[in-house]
Amino acid sequence: MDKSILVSQIEESIKAFVKNEWNEDLKVKAVDERSKVADLSSIVPKVIAGKVGMSPYEVGMKIVESIPKFPGIKNVIAEDNGFINFYLDHDSFKSVLNSFDDEFGCNKVGNGKKVMVEFGQPNTHKALQLGHFKSAITGLAIARMYENNGYEVIKANYFGDIGLQVSNCIWGVINRNGTWYSKFGKEDLEEIKTNLATLIEDRGIDAAALYLDQSYVFGRKLSSEKENVLEEVKDINKKIYDESDPLIMDLYHFTRDISIKHQDKAFKELGVEYDVQYPESVVWKLGKEIVLKNLDKVFVKDDGAIIFEGEKHGLQRWVFLTSAGFPSYSGKDLGLAVTKFKEYPDLDLAIVTTSVEQNAYFRALIKALELVDPSFTGKYMHVGFGWLLFENKKMSSKTGKNVKYTDLIEQAKGIAKSNISNEKGYSEEEKEQIAHAVAMGALKFAILSHEFHKDINWDIDKFMSMSGFAAPYILYSYARGRSILDNCNYTKSDSINDLSGLLESEVEMELLKKLAEFPGITEVAGKNLSPHMICRYVFELSELFNRFYGEFNISSESDSRVKEVRLKLVDITTQTIKRSLYILGIDTVEQM
Repeated sequence: MDKSILVSQIEESIKAFVKNEWNEDLKVKAVDERSKVADLSSIVPKVIAGKVGMSPYEVGMKIVESIPKFPGIKNVIAEDNGFINFYLDHDSFKSVLNSFDDEFGCNKVGNGKKVMVEFGQPNTHKALQLGHFKSAITGLAIARMYENNGYEVIKANYFGDIGLQVSNCIWGVINRNGTWYSKFGKEDLEEIKTNLATLIEDRGIDAAALYLDQSYVFGRKLSSEKENVLEEVKDINKKIYDESDPLIMDLYHFTRDISIKHQDKAFKELGVEYDVQYPESVVWKLGKEIVLKNLDKVFVKDDGAIIFEGEKHGLQRWVFLTSAGFPSYSGKDLGLAVTKFKEYPDLDLAIVTTSVEQNAYFRALIKALELVDPSFTGKYMHVGFGWLLFENKKMSSKTGKNVKYTDLIEQAKGIAKSNISNEKGYSEEEKEQIAHAVAMGALKFAILSHEFHKDINWDIDKFMSMSGFAAPYILYSYARGRSILDNCNYTKSDSINDLSGLLESEVEMELLKKLAEFPGITEVAGKNLSPHMICRYVFELSELFNRFYGEFNISSESDSRVKEVRLKLVDITTQTIKRSLYILGIDTVEQM
């Protein structure tokens, strides 16, 4: 029995009856799963009694009489205190043992509709920052929730590889090499390329990406302080857009390639593989073309630039083409949106994930897109997420005062390694693999366990906890379960037809109830884009499993029938933990 489906059925029944009988729209949750008295309860009679001129008990009795005899309900009682208590047929929860399969928790509500999720979105010529790390983790979870709900999902990355941020870096690379930009020549180009190639060979692609990041900071600082430097940066920017200077284009492509390799390496480490990637350099021309085509229809000229008057629609105004004729971020995003639907004409929905600071921007962009072509209405969606803070502060790559995600991973790995017992005899390679998986899981869980729009302050001790609401605790619970199965030489068994007299203890029943909730939880979490619901669920499931583990020594159980059914319960519990973590983008480990 799926408890979540049963709860939904009861709620709909109560709401419909209250509306039909008293014309009242309920403003409270109709069913509470946290009752300490019964399996489920409802406070509805107490809430509406005064409005309908009846006592809470009388209201409760009428509601109880209206509720259909849903399978799984053993008894429903209207209490004198105004509550309705529901008592479930506990034996029906045992059916999860035999109904469990590889598709348990997967839903078909998407019915094969096609959704594109865009996430990551780094700029080239910089090292990846915390925001990109958070975007990648968030986007992957959204993609997997849609997949789990039966949608066909396209994972997309849109990265900035053209614009002033790139030009600041190119200027910085040239001048850090001891060359004046005005005298930059072929020999200088070859020297820079040789030095960067040597750096990659000696210290790896991340070191070269860091050099580019430092060059960007250097270039941006000087261009903000010195007018002549700013003019040189603008000149580089124009040459890249126009593709007019072979030397600059050679250096641009060489450094761009370094950045992309760095990004691909980092995303792969996060478990992210994209189905399609869109560079700004590919979509900007289409964006400019669309803006010019819709001039005086959707866009207007303003002091040399071309803008969208968002204020006419209760939104902010945005520049789509600069006075220099280059598309702004919004102009490029417009080209990107149209490109997505050109390449995937059967796309039902395109989702973009970015920081909440861009919420207002995307409202205006989406409105402009819908005015350009009304067929986009309802098909483009933005999801904003909060910041990952460090010591309660936002970091900025513009100043160079930033925390790299690689530093956080290494910090977490160090803690994970220190928690691995030397008594287990793991090799150094095994320790490294376990520590890496635990560290990555901890960082992902920390991000996904909060509602998207909320900021998260970095707390390494909390996120690496082996006993609290954190991934290491859940991963250890999974590994503990797999260890039990290995030690007992467990092999998957056929259906157990006779479950009478088995799994009767409180903790066993609670574990079965929690497992029965899984399909409903994944469906609701997917519909609401709420991975934090899955985080809470898998944590509670792990807590129940550890209670179960503490009460029963399965390895020494002498009754073969009891042992078989408990091992099967361990098996489906660990599989459900693994499935939950997979949806969150977290890999499990078989031993810890």
